[in-house]
Amino acid sequence: MKLKIPFITTNNDNAYQVNIGESYSLWDVLSAKYFALERLIILRTFAHDPDLKSIIATDIKDLENDVKIMEKALEKFGIAGANNHVLQPHSAVNAETFRDQFIAGEFFIFLQENIEMLLRALRLATSNDEVRDLFIKLVKDAINRADRMAQYLKIRGWIGVPPMYHNNTSGESIDNGEAYHLWNHLTYRYDNVYQTLLFASFTYDTDFKLFLEQGGKTLMKQSKMLEEELQRYGLPLPVRPPTVKPPETKTELMNDDYMFRALITGIQGALVFHAQGLKQSVTNNRLRSIFKDLLLDEVEIYHNLVKFGKMKGWLNAAPRAGTVK
Repeated sequence: MKLKIPFITTNNDNAYQVNIGESYSLWDVLSAKYFALERLIILRTFAHDPDLKSIIATDIKDLENDVKIMEKALEKFGIAGANNHVLQPHSAVNAETFRDQFIAGEFFIFLQENIEMLLRALRLATSNDEVRDLFIKLVKDAINRADRMAQYLKIRGWIGVPPMYHNNTSGESIDNGEAYHLWNHLTYRYDNVYQTLLFASFTYDTDFKLFLEQGGKTLMKQSKMLEEELQRYGLPLPVRPPTVKPPETKTELMNDDYMFRALITGIQGALVFHAQGLKQSVTNNRLRSIFKDLLLDEVEIYHNLVKFGKMKGWLNAAPRAGTVK
């Protein structure tokens, strides 16, 4: 699905609408898009398998659309563009030296790393809602591209067999990396539940309290789901923290704005945490889908939390990219 953004004439005021992190990320992501297109056009020249050619052709069209959107964004916010190579896809190199397995694997690595790059850009997009919407769209597209390539590699048998979890009690295959990420995610969610309930007992702001209580319910639901997954595969469960909400305790030592910033920092870390689980889940398709859903849910939570913090004035304003007047 194409994203349409109502761009207007560039001026210094437009440049001031983005912070320095957003400005850099827009330029950096466009540079990566140019590089990805160059790589894909070259790899398409040497690909043999029709299905691989079809995947590459689809990704090229998607990336070309992304490039147009990014170029307009840079123009709108007064950001100098990145260098873009004009490609000559025909080459005298022997195409047989580029195996389809190498081509697919090479692009898959880029697709995985691109997700984390876009998540870093999303973390910096705290000033301009339009830029954050753009990065969210790019993150979702990048996840789908990587998932499509992972499915293709599995069908072709081109993904190596990692060490398997031998105490598996289910009828499904699960490797040690996937097993560890399941266990590690549950321990992380346990800490998230405890911290969220603790903050809810200290907060003064009623809106923030409601936000925390709703978030706590989501975290407990995810924890229960992860517990069931660990039990499915015979993995030991970590020690569960108290799930009873602590009694309300007011203190001047725990300010609402501090708790908010601690919370948003944790969610920023969780974005990469989920991405790593997704990235390293190549054996079990169902588990990769779970990590994918957790990541997408976290993206939406982060988006809403940034808007909430801006409304409350609790989000530290990053330096603007444009000239201060």
